[in-house]
Amino acid sequence: MFKKKTDVLTTRPLSGKDVKALKRRVEVSFPDLIADDLDALFPAKVEVQLLKLKNRATAYTCNGPSPLFFDPEGRGDLLVPTCYALWRCPNILEKLFTYSEVSPKVLGGADLFLQGLIVPEGGLGYFSAGDHRVVCIPQNPHPFAVGIMEASSDDIARTGLKGKGLKLLHHYPDQLWAMGDKSVPNAGFTPGRIFPQEGPGSSDAGATAAETSLAGMSLSEDTQPQASNGHPEPAAGAASVPAAAEEADTAAAADASSAGTFSAPAGHPQTQDELIELCLLKGLQSVTDEELPMLTSDLYAKHMGVLGIKIIHKQDKLVSVNREHELYQAHTADASPAGASSSASPSAAAVRAEAAPSSSGRISVTFSYRAPSSLRPIFGPSAEADRDALYSEAQVHQALQNYQKQQQLSATGSCIKLDR
Repeated sequence: MFKKKTDVLTTRPLSGKDVKALKRRVEVSFPDLIADDLDALFPAKVEVQLLKLKNRATAYTCNGPSPLFFDPEGRGDLLVPTCYALWRCPNILEKLFTYSEVSPKVLGGADLFLQGLIVPEGGLGYFSAGDHRVVCIPQNPHPFAVGIMEASSDDIARTGLKGKGLKLLHHYPDQLWAMGDKSVPNAGFTPGRIFPQEGPGSSDAGATAAETSLAGMSLSEDTQPQASNGHPEPAAGAASVPAAAEEADTAAAADASSAGTFSAPAGHPQTQDELIELCLLKGLQSVTDEELPMLTSDLYAKHMGVLGIKIIHKQDKLVSVNREHELYQAHTADASPAGASSSASPSAAAVRAEAAPSSSGRISVTFSYRAPSSLRPIFGPSAEADRDALYSEAQVHQALQNYQKQQQLSATGSCIKLDR
């Protein structure tokens, strides 16, 4: 909301009574603040000013031009810390961690999508839609954006990490930040990107947990753990330690063997590229030639089921499938589900072969002739019985020759004189 320059309409100092009321509001809004933090933000006997901005928002400054808190709607019922307040007291709000490579989008004012989050080992915690969160990167504990969650932890646990996560209210280096002294907490803050801070004190406990999860992220669908308050931890299964994942795979394989059920072969995909290739091969098994050409978006959404894409202007199409390729042939041999009866395979294959047209996709066009009522005697009794019969060019030529011989008609050059 501060992408464009916003003028200050009025400025007035707060009375001592108003300052005390503001401090109480800050204490209630941010219970994690301790007394020392509050004194650092609002020192005694220092003037606090209220700024009314052109975009209806209000902001509070203390002992300088840098705004510390702001009310987005100016109604006096909401306080949001600015970057300057977050840099003085980084633990005012709970943190979300994203990648340094994602930070340029946020610095440009884009909302943070859930796909861009780094999930710590303990999960994202419990929160509701509308709760405030700040955004950091690992190895740099100072927040660079603050906003409102657009999804709750229950929503994420149910639908996964997809869609908008945080609606931005303020970020470095927007126009609200530009009203202040334009300082930054460390050299990792640049207008184009947030970089990790080098040296001691470069990360806190949350950043360390998020950083650890980067090395342990795996494509798994483990049961999500429960938090201490009984609520599910969203997307915690998306970040797991490799050793634990390996032990889980070993235990699952042992259980499957003892129960006589199907277990993944030793060569199951280990990388994302291999997994995408496997999904593509499985998806192609359900694609028939009569469905081609097919939009790639339909292939992903309806057959692979792992990606959702939206193409605005140009559209890519899948035009053919090389069913003779060795990868396709090798996958076809293992495509039938485990435990299915072997006798069912030939019939299923026969049904598919019967339903699928020729892979060539060519159309054969032939010329056919239908005899009018006046010429049906030339084609014999069969033409009288079937008035809709069609004849090829060779059949027409043969019928004319037979009629000429039967009626002993004379031929003059290429013309025949008919008897009627």
